[in-house]
Amino acid sequence: MSQLEDLTERSQCVHHASCIILSDEFGRRRRDAWKLYPVQGQGTREALLLTVDVHNHFIPMDVVDGARKGSAFDGLTVEMVDGQEWLVHRQGYRYPLHRGFYDVDERLRSMDAQGIDEAVVSISPTLFMYWTEASAAADFCQRTNDALAAFAASSGGRLHSVATLPMQDPDLAAAELRRAVVKLGLRGAQIGP
Repeated sequence: MSQLEDLTERSQCVHHASCIILSDEFGRRRRDAWKLYPVQGQGTREALLLTVDVHNHFIPMDVVDGARKGSAFDGLTVEMVDGQEWLVHRQGYRYPLHRGFYDVDERLRSMDAQGIDEAVVSISPTLFMYWTEASAAADFCQRTNDALAAFAASSGGRLHSVATLPMQDPDLAAAELRRAVVKLGLRGAQIGP
């Protein structure tokens, strides 16, 4: 049995290397993605093949607004460089603040332009806030996870989010993971070094 044939039979597989998901669950939502693919020795077979980006970052709108005002959590600010907004961290990190980080319509347009069907969205690692006081970090994570859930919910099923956690306090991290998955419907968590 070929790999594609086996995947089609089971109708569930995640292939991380090429970021492809094959699943009946997605087919019910996205019937337009079904295509004919060759199966060795058997001609062609109809299968669902979606392109899923598993490395996609998000910045909550309240962080963007606060940074624009110069009052965001942990001293985040926005600077203009050659007509482009840049998010600036007090630790020295800085990067362009592309609209797709916080605007779901822009994110979906960008995905369409790149041929991406669905994406897994997580907070930018520069916003993990592991270096901040635990209770303030827990509050930041709750607000961020609420925003991640709303961002994904407004995407028509194309975005799936994973939580950020206050890892400096294991009890708070476990409680937030439970809340994010059970109450908000996030798919898991992203944990950095």
